[in-house]
Amino acid sequence: MPLSPITAVFGPRYAVESRNHRYALFGERLVGIANGFHSLFSKGSGPVRAVNAGTTTRSNAFAVDIGGGLDVRLKHRFAVRVLRAGYLCMQFPNSTTNV
Repeated sequence: MPLSPITAVFGPRYAVESRNHRYALFGERLVGIANGFHSLFSKGSGPVRAVNAGTTTRSNAFAVDIGGGLDVRLKHRFAVRVLRAGYLCMQFPNSTTNV
């Protein structure tokens, strides 16, 4: 089954602007919660689908999103994000590493 996650993360964003304030590089480290559904998650002490362990199709987990990007200012209060890269890690129970 494919995993369908919804995440809610928050945290600080650090930005550095160019001298003419046209470009801004930013980095962020966000933490929060993820809700996964439409998949199988282990619930118990054994592997998924084992006799001594249960499974569930919905689970909540800790989430971390680390990334950064580049904004280009077009007007005084209007900018376009031209680049954004990130790494999203969610720790859903899967009977092995939970990552």
